[in-house]
Formats: sequence, C-alpha cells, structure tokens
Amino acid sequence: MLNSCILITSHLNSPDKEQIALGLIDFLKDKNLPIIFVGNYKIPESIQEKVDWVFYTKENPSINRHMHVWHQLPFDPKFKTNIAYKDYGYAHLLQTYRGFKLADNLGYDHVIHINYDMGFPDNAFQTVLDEIKTNPNLVMWWGEENSQNGYATNFYCFNIKDFISMSDRYLHFYKNNNPPGIRKGWYCEPFFEWMVNKSSVNHKKIKLNIENKAQFLHFRISGKLCKFYGWEEKNILLLWFEHDTPPNLNELTFHHKNNFVQASPTPHPRYFTLPLSKGEYFTLEKEFTFKVDDPHLDVWKVIPMH
Repeated sequence: MLNSCILITSHLNSPDKEQIALGLIDFLKDKNLPIIFVGNYKIPESIQEKVDWVFYTKENPSINRHMHVWHQLPFDPKFKTNIAYKDYGYAHLLQTYRGFKLADNLGYDHVIHINYDMGFPDNAFQTVLDEIKTNPNLVMWWGEENSQNGYATNFYCFNIKDFISMSDRYLHFYKNNNPPGIRKGWYCEPFFEWMVNKSSVNHKKIKLNIENKAQFLHFRISGKLCKFYGWEEKNILLLWFEHDTPPNLNELTFHHKNNFVQASPTPHPRYFTLPLSKGEYFTLEKEFTFKVDDPHLDVWKVIPMH
C-alpha cells in the first residue's frame, strides 16, 4: 500500500491565482489525502487554513537563458510572433524537489504532484488514483503524444525516493545549462523527460484531460483569451485570439488615454491590430482589459522570420 500525499506547487503573485489555487484545494479536500502546499511567493492565510502543511521558500532562481515560443504569421510569412520567457523551469523543479524532501521527512513514500492552476474534469483524478495502484510513477506528455515537447511538469506522480534520487543526480545539469545529449532548444519539459529517462526510473505515460486554469489569466477580451504583441516595424499592436473564436469587431473598441480606439481586422480572422501606444486599455464598460508597457513589449514581439 502506498502512503501517498498531494503536493501543490505555486507562485501566487496575484489575487486571481490565489482563487484558482483555492478552487483546486476545495476540489481535493474530499479525496482523503493529506495536502502539502509549497510556494516561492507569499502564501496567503486562506491557503494555509485549508491544507495540512505549508512550506514557503524565497528560492526563485532564474538561469542565464530564455525560452522562445514563436509562430509564423499566416497573413505575412516574413514575420513571426515571438515570446521570450525568462527560464524559471529550474526554479519550478527545485521547488518541487523541496516539497518531495518535506514529504519524505513527514513519513510519506509517494507524491501526487499538481501545480496550483490545474483543473481535473470528469473522472480524471480517479483515473490517477486507479493508475498509481499498479504504476506509482506517472507522467504525461507536454502537448501532443510522442512529440519533442517533453513530459509535463505541472502534474506527475512519483515514489519519493525515485524522484529525490534522480533530482540529486541530474537537476544540477539544468542549473549549469549543460545537460549532455539533450536536444537543441530544450526547456523545462524536455529537460524533465531527459532527467526521468536518464535515471532509468520505471514510469508510465498516461493521458489526462486536465487544463491549465491560469493560462493567459490577464489577457481576456469579452471573455476570450487573447495575446497581444508589439510590432515595432509597423508601429502597431497585434491581437491574436489563438484558442477562442474572436469577439465581434464592435467589441474590440477600447478606451485609451481619453480616446476611443477601434481595432482593425487583418486578412486572417483571428488577428486584429491597434495603433501601438503604451498605457491601459479599457472596454466601453470601463472594465480594465490589458496594459501595454515596456516589460510586456520586451517579451511579446512580432519580429522578422530570419
């Protein structure tokens, strides 16, 4: 019999994220498993009151590398959208490692690890409980199955000694930016797959329809998820509704600097443009929508393909 616990990792730097974490905890409360909550941002009392153990760490190291997520523009193939993230993958895996060590110290031998923003529809969590009876070490593909995207780091289950052992042996390669034999352009999820396979720990890959509830949390227009990029070459702001059907064009009118600003369509139905201007944008109902500032424009850009 496994002596399992749930480990939730987090970085709750906004009230919205706190509410998402509370929703996950409420979902897990009737699962009859103790909950350890770990975070490298201040952990609110509302969280502390609902879980069994809390561990706060100031560690949030970023290493000297960036991750680039890009997509070629379908209506202008000479350009691509590009997001340049600071790589906090090592910080995330290190936080999880600290949580596994605490679970070990508390006498558990198995951890179900979940990032704070995961949602479990239907019977997905029961599937996990059934699987660990015969396969305690579970991972999921990050993205499409058998792709080069690696193993998801927002959910996995491991025997504690297996996870600690492989982390002790291989996590330093992430910190030093030198994992031998890993594919070019790797990031957190391919590294995690590399580490698990390198360790030769027996594990099973499963498929779960879980969702990331904090994805693009602050970028919503009329309830639709939206990304926006600075396109300095053309002095415009590009809005992209990647996953949702865009709102009607009349819903893409904003208050900005005491003026009304109307988005313009592009040849592709999911992309729209606004004049590039820094500052806050509000809907016609005066609800805050998004903010264009230097930190955002440093990360979210439209750049030439070559």
